[in-house]
Amino acid sequence: MGKIFESTPSYQKGLIGEEIVKKLLESRGICVRRPADTAKSGASVLDFFVEDTLGISYFVEVKVKSPKNYAYGRFQVYTFPKSQIKLYKNYIKEKNSWVDIYIVDEEREKIFVGNIEFFEDFNEFNGIEYPIKFEDKTFPVDIEHSNGIYHYYNINQFYTVGRITGVS
Repeated sequence: MGKIFESTPSYQKGLIGEEIVKKLLESRGICVRRPADTAKSGASVLDFFVEDTLGISYFVEVKVKSPKNYAYGRFQVYTFPKSQIKLYKNYIKEKNSWVDIYIVDEEREKIFVGNIEFFEDFNEFNGIEYPIKFEDKTFPVDIEHSNGIYHYYNINQFYTVGRITGVS
């Protein structure tokens, strides 16, 4: 990534979020490294390739986010550009794996996770992509904005895995 972006607050916040999740995973005996196809610039579709204590490997993406209100504040959601979710899906389908999406929620001061997995036998994605109804709304839902289409996930589609702790 260009030097100009490395000094931006959002870039720095992302690095801190990655370090928080990396330490959380390593504290649980999970081996964390960058994906093999990471560019020299450090750019990759997903942040980490991990292997757990049973030898099971998969991918991890980290986002630092706060919930947004949806449907006149009735629901709290995490939003992602639909194009970004499509990239994740294509990548895990190609790699025959899944991705755990970690949310470092700066407002709630907790770490949440949800996953997207592909089932080849059924040619469908599951995890947080599996439609689920909360009251009268089904999530995920796509909402068009002036700058593109966003995928909205209800915060309850993610589960808590830890509290945000300092990074040294």
